[in-house]
This record gives sequence, C-alpha cells and structure tokens, in this order.
Amino acid sequence: MKKSMIAVATVFVVLIGGIIYYFAREEKPEIIQHETVVKEQPDLKFGGASIVEEQDGRKLWELKSDDIQISAKDKKVYFGNLTAVFHREDGTIVTLEARKGILDSTTKNIQLEGDIKAVSPDGATFMAPLAEFKNDIRCLFATGGVRLIRGDTVITGDKLESDLNTELTRVLGNAKAMKGGS
Repeated sequence: MKKSMIAVATVFVVLIGGIIYYFAREEKPEIIQHETVVKEQPDLKFGGASIVEEQDGRKLWELKSDDIQISAKDKKVYFGNLTAVFHREDGTIVTLEARKGILDSTTKNIQLEGDIKAVSPDGATFMAPLAEFKNDIRCLFATGGVRLIRGDTVITGDKLESDLNTELTRVLGNAKAMKGGS
C-alpha cells in the first residue's frame, strides 16, 4: 500500500506541478506582423480642361480634353479625345485631334494615337494612326501609314515629318502622290 500511496502522491505532485507551471509560465506575446502597403497617391483625374504651354508670353500649344489623368509617378498627363492647337510664329494655328494623347511633363513631348487628324491654316489635312510632337524642335512625326491632302492632291506614305515653324512637310517611305484623287 505504501508503494501505491507513493505512486498516487507522485502523480498528484506532477499534476499539481503541471497545473502551476501552465498558469505561472510567462509566454512571450505573439507578434502579429502586418504588411505595410504603401499606396501611391491616386492619380488626379478631371475633365473639360486644357493645358497651355507658353514661352515669353506667347502661346506655343494648347491641349484640350474631356478626360485628363495626371500620373505623379511617371510625370505624364494622359488625355482621352484630345484636341491640340499648335500656334505658329506667324500667328496661325494647326489643329490636331486624336483619340488618345500622352504629354511627358518633363520634355513636353506629346504622343498621339488613334484616328489622328490635323488641319493647317491653308486647309491641308493629314491623317495617321500614330504621331509624336517633339517640343524642343517643334516638329510632328507621324507613322503607320499617313495621308496628306492639300487641295486636290493626295499624298500617302509610311511616315510624315512636319516642321511647325517652317511649315515644311515631308512624306517618306512608299510615298505616292495623286492629283485630283482621294
């Protein structure tokens, strides 16, 4: 009986010791790590506005759109249904329309895309799917199959280069001209 009492007492001591240990132990608190999501500032979006570039008090160009989005991250302005008005030194203007446009706010270059149509003061019109205006040299470069109509002459080609200051325009690559055609 003594052995059984010693066994019961041992079990009892171990059980009590386990209970005391369980409640008295110090646990390190569980550290829950949350992922910190850093969101960029949302892009600024607005409609029915225009952006104007001036130099020495003279307007160089104006971009108008019903849908404008500004991205602070890549420093670009995105336009939907863009109308661009380029002012020449002689005071005349060239009006250009495109479905999309992107203004690089650093270089002031403008990329254009989708049903581009430009009209000069003399009524000459050009159409192209893609174009880019290089602000530093004030030239327009169009690609993807261009069409230039001046009077009753139609010129088609792969590329078009137009200097807005000198009003010189060149059609390059598979260029074809038709008088009296469309």
